[in-house]
Amino acid sequence: MRLPSMKAIAALGLALAAVAASGPASAETDDKGPKLPLPEALAMVEDYSPLVKAAVARKYGAQEALRAAESGYYPLIGVDAKDSFGMPQYSTGMDGISGMIGSPYRSGPEADAFGTWDLVDATVWHAASAASLRAHASFEAERVQRDRVAVDGLRVYLLAVLYRGQQRAWSDLVRALSGVRGTVATFVRNGQYNEDELMLIQDQYDDAVIRSEDYRHEYLLAMQRLGLLTGGRSLGYRCPGPWGLSESTLTDALSGGGESPLVLQAADEAKAAHEVAEQYSAENLPKVELGGAAGWLNGQDLQQGQDYTAFAGVTMPLFEGFRIVADTRAAEREQEARDALRAEAQLELDDFDARQDEEIGEARADLALLMPEERRAAKAVTIARYRYLHFLGPLADLQQALKDSVTAESMVAMTKTKLLLALGSKAFVNGATLVRR
Repeated sequence: MRLPSMKAIAALGLALAAVAASGPASAETDDKGPKLPLPEALAMVEDYSPLVKAAVARKYGAQEALRAAESGYYPLIGVDAKDSFGMPQYSTGMDGISGMIGSPYRSGPEADAFGTWDLVDATVWHAASAASLRAHASFEAERVQRDRVAVDGLRVYLLAVLYRGQQRAWSDLVRALSGVRGTVATFVRNGQYNEDELMLIQDQYDDAVIRSEDYRHEYLLAMQRLGLLTGGRSLGYRCPGPWGLSESTLTDALSGGGESPLVLQAADEAKAAHEVAEQYSAENLPKVELGGAAGWLNGQDLQQGQDYTAFAGVTMPLFEGFRIVADTRAAEREQEARDALRAEAQLELDDFDARQDEEIGEARADLALLMPEERRAAKAVTIARYRYLHFLGPLADLQQALKDSVTAESMVAMTKTKLLLALGSKAFVNGATLVRR
């Protein structure tokens, strides 16, 4: 998985428009209903995600594969029964018969219980170790998928938050211009101002209405997109505006972190590849096996008619067509590749963290300037309105003050959502998990 990019949020708006153009939403979405908190929205995204469900299934599969690999530590116990006739049984082992009844010196009904145990087999040790590491890697892979869908959900959620903030800013401007427009119309009717001033304020009013409707439409599209990510569970909710979110909103929703599951997964896979190489190499080592069987043989004439047997043996390959050497070398090359991927994962993480730190630093610095600017812009509107109504200042000053106010409010909304997206992305990629309440 590649780490999520932090390019301009506006680019995601195009994607949302494409989603909306591809087909209608599953249900009508409107800016009504209860507020959807950030933790609850991310939990809905995680719970619905098919990618997370697939990762969970693979995790459980890896755990069962570990149990299968560890079965080599235990003895094999079975029972056999058969009936033969004619000449004494000819046994090559190809019939799968084990234990005492595999004897080629007799025929007739027979049955036994048998057991074998590889007392010393280094290949089993390394195979179990590799399976254990792959199980650990699957656990980290699940975390990686959860982080990935959480970042996607956070991005869309914050996009809806941003558009809601932009829509409110322009709606406030519409309301402010509506009152100013009425005042200007009165002045024009009284002959105190020319009609061109009414036309100018009407143009600004119409532009604000268009902007407000555009952002409302974009907000609804973002909520539809969030509905797709949650399987429709978020439909009927509404997102808060940027004024209702802060850094503490995000930090309270997350816990843990410090170790990236992306790097941990790569490390486990590299260690597993090393164990696989050792497993193939261990096939050159001798194996010690214990075995035994007890049963009943009809008409046996062997070893004074005893009905049990036990053995201990050592096996060691001498020549197998260079298969072991080839398998070992192939596994060693895979180990080298996994080591390189682990180093690449760490480099990718370091680069991602550096970019997020830059985004976070810039956003915090911008907010430190924009917040006072927003307050000054609101105060400037009050002053300009007073001066205009008392014939102390021109209408152009009031228009500019209103424009500056909505621009400042919009910039605060954009910068705040940009900050929260950078903080959340960095936290998730570095191992933070969602707090479930």
